[in-house]
Amino acid sequence: MRNTRESLVNVVLVVALLLLLPGVAASQETLRVFVTSVTGNGDLSTWDNANALSGLAAADAVCRARADIAFLDNPTQFVAWMSDSSNDAYCRIHGLSGLRSANCGEPHLPIYAGGWVRIDGLPFTGNIGDLVEPAEASAVLYPVLLNEFGNRAEAYYFTATDADGELSGSSTVTCSEWAAADSQMVACGSSTRTTWSWSFSGTSACSASRALLCFEMGWVPTLPPYKNGGALAFVTSADWTGNLGSWPQAGGATGLAAGDAICQYLATDAGLEAPGSFLAWLSNSTTDAIDRFSYDGPWIRVDGVKIADSRADLVDGELFSALNVKEDGKYLGNYGAWTGTSTSGLGTGDHCDGWTSADPATNGTRAVVNATGANWTEKNAMQCSDGGMRLYCFSQIATVIFVDGFESGNTGAW
Repeated sequence: MRNTRESLVNVVLVVALLLLLPGVAASQETLRVFVTSVTGNGDLSTWDNANALSGLAAADAVCRARADIAFLDNPTQFVAWMSDSSNDAYCRIHGLSGLRSANCGEPHLPIYAGGWVRIDGLPFTGNIGDLVEPAEASAVLYPVLLNEFGNRAEAYYFTATDADGELSGSSTVTCSEWAAADSQMVACGSSTRTTWSWSFSGTSACSASRALLCFEMGWVPTLPPYKNGGALAFVTSADWTGNLGSWPQAGGATGLAAGDAICQYLATDAGLEAPGSFLAWLSNSTTDAIDRFSYDGPWIRVDGVKIADSRADLVDGELFSALNVKEDGKYLGNYGAWTGTSTSGLGTGDHCDGWTSADPATNGTRAVVNATGANWTEKNAMQCSDGGMRLYCFSQIATVIFVDGFESGNTGAW
């Protein structure tokens, strides 16, 4: 009885300490993240809902006003994911000021923030560590995608922030501390991208009209259940040129067969269910990628996140989430993959001579692996000598992923 009483006291003390931490609110079912439905330029004082404030204070005022207008709970707890020269977004999401490199002014780096879900309840990410560590491989589950009303959001929002939560090292411009609407170029994030690009997808002029990304402060240690059943899909950990037969995992195969062999080798090495069922998402001059699969979905990543319900869903111009999780369960940012395949699932004509050539005079269509829109399969043509391209691999056998993480194959779907 004494041990039980002491355990209860310890739990109460831990909870009490967490509640005293800056930026840590009492635990609730979910915390929300959204893109504002309103837009404006880099002079944040000119925005509607800025409440006569300027700089980052104006950005937070906009987030809170939008949350209030949309009848979200705890509207005063929302802050904009933005940095300036004195304050990193990482610190601000904890309700603090200062720089992450200086522990946000605290004795130790704060780590109690998150996890977050979109307005429709789909998970964005777990705690702040999942989101920023490491930034190039952070666990973004579904793209933020939606505004405060649950409608499709603007594509880009101001951040001036890299995915590690610090002021962007690629461009230290902050629109003159968010007080200028001029030609300076500032970092922006994308509502349709996942790892890395959710915070820094490119730059935009401070004079452009962009949205804001708003996070609810607090700490919820677990996300709602989100794992789905379906056939597994992954992006390869291996990368090389458009001559797929030259990849070490090809096993002497060439062309499309080499792509399949690479997928099956990596699936076997990772211990995935039915590794022989994996085929590469590739087209050549005689075969379209969409016709290579007899199974009609759904497909999920190896983390249980759904990417598509059916073959038709693969070619409707948008995935549920990006196919940027490798066979080992690790995440990738803004990397490329060979596909030779258009948004419609058909061959583009650029296929590195049937995936047998690494000649720089030949081209292959490549995709962007952290994209959910058309770029997930067709971004542009690259020289076949490029050694940094990966492959997409899709299984044709459904796998049930239970809440406890165990898998069960359903051979009837193969």
